[in-house]
Amino acid sequence: MARKRKQYWIDQKKGVIIGRLHELSPGKVTKNPPMVELCSIEEADWESIDGVKKKRPEEERERFIQARRAEALTQIQKKEPIESEDTQTILEAMCDWLIEVEQFKAEATLKEYTKLKKAYEGMIGDHPIRDFNRNVENRFKLGLIRKGIGQNTQHKVASHLQTFLYWASDADLMPRYRMKVPTRIKKEHGVYRPDQIQRMISTLKEDYESETHAVRKRHRMNHLRLFWMLVYTGMRGGEIRLLKLERIDLESGLIHIRRVDEKIAGKRVVWNPKGKKEASIPLKKELWDLLLHDIKNRGKGEVWYLDDGTGLPAYSGTSALGGPIRKLKVRLGVKDVKSLHGFRSTMITSLLDKGASIHLVKELARHEHINMTEAYKNSAKTPLRELVETLPVYEM
Repeated sequence: MARKRKQYWIDQKKGVIIGRLHELSPGKVTKNPPMVELCSIEEADWESIDGVKKKRPEEERERFIQARRAEALTQIQKKEPIESEDTQTILEAMCDWLIEVEQFKAEATLKEYTKLKKAYEGMIGDHPIRDFNRNVENRFKLGLIRKGIGQNTQHKVASHLQTFLYWASDADLMPRYRMKVPTRIKKEHGVYRPDQIQRMISTLKEDYESETHAVRKRHRMNHLRLFWMLVYTGMRGGEIRLLKLERIDLESGLIHIRRVDEKIAGKRVVWNPKGKKEASIPLKKELWDLLLHDIKNRGKGEVWYLDDGTGLPAYSGTSALGGPIRKLKVRLGVKDVKSLHGFRSTMITSLLDKGASIHLVKELARHEHINMTEAYKNSAKTPLRELVETLPVYEM
């Protein structure tokens, strides 16, 4: 018995109804037909009559959604006629894929996939999507090597291409194809030494106290705030950048990591926690004390933990967030540690070295799988060195 095609689905987190346009992918039922946002859940549930809201009956609600779906389908078909499978090229398919990615994935993901399309166009060029085979795959991977791209980046780019090929297969554009993705080199997580962290704290405090310019002093204060969170919570950069002051609950001693979906400086900003999983992180006593004093002295219009003083985020992105730490590392000669993620590595490694339960550390770090936590058992740390020192000593 054939599976029934679902014509729409409800995204409760975003509060919208997403149409599944199977008509644009004729043939068998596919996992990933083209999708488009039809309306908000509120628009579907309620109608406004003379300024008064009235809940729609179930049958009328269904007719409203189907009408929106039919309207969206008509608009797309008028704008861009569907290519037949025989004429669909791989670059055209990638364009369709990127349109879908833009609607449902993070901006950073869209940028990575857009780079893939550009790289493929430069190294292979366009061709019918069904002509993709092992020979084309090998030419693409060889092109990455010739460009001097490292093995881990080769793994990432090839993985992105595999994601696209699975999407194309689900959309009936080509047969299922599994690539031979280059192996990723597993590197040890670099960690900061306690003396390095102490020197960084001292330098940031000196920079703040010696600054006299009001705007620059606010920047210096945000550098300190960023450092507090990195050291005491191991939070990810994106989590700190878009952390609202109202999410810091001093009464319960928790920081709540929540989804962000709002207009910032006239532009809609949507940010989801990693894995789209919201979480709450306990506050260490020392951080609680710092935050209590800091929040009491905030300006009236400040909204974000890292605020520019006018109710807007102080940093445009995670890369900008890492800038102050990168500069500080150069000043102090700190090497071989990632600017932001290094603090997360340091916290997790330190807890594991002190004998903390790996399962508890996994929960604190919000890792999806235990093997992600196990990867932070850094062999360069003290316990293994102490173990080596117990070996017998011989006269040489």
